[in-house]
Amino acid sequence: MQKLILILVVAILLSFTAVYSQSLTVEPYGVSPGAILADTVGNPGYLGIKDRSSTGLHNVGVEAKVYMIARMSGSALMSPVWTLYEKPGGSATELSASTEVDSSSEIVTFIPDMAGTCFKRSKALSSIKSTAPQSGQV
Repeated sequence: MQKLILILVVAILLSFTAVYSQSLTVEPYGVSPGAILADTVGNPGYLGIKDRSSTGLHNVGVEAKVYMIARMSGSALMSPVWTLYEKPGGSATELSASTEVDSSSEIVTFIPDMAGTCFKRSKALSSIKSTAPQSGQV
């Protein structure tokens, strides 16, 4: 009888985990020339950060603006902390201040100043803690 109760409790917990799961994804965000023109005050979806086009690829050229978007599925993205935790030696590349797209998405940008690999991470503080490291080759 105790084993049956234990199995039932475990099954219920696993089903809640599957139904209420959350995940954080961090990926490059492409910006077209048309999106730059549309990113003006008064337009729906105005963010005020789209000033240069970007391919949305992981590999970019030196001085190419990189947009990264973090998306939290299953809940709101609360107080994310962005970190550029590896960059080429001597690089002065820094992350911009983050821009909220909606309650579950945020964009951060950076402009690599040297060839090499950069790794960035976003930690989303919600009812869970997640990290999603991403790398890009310059």
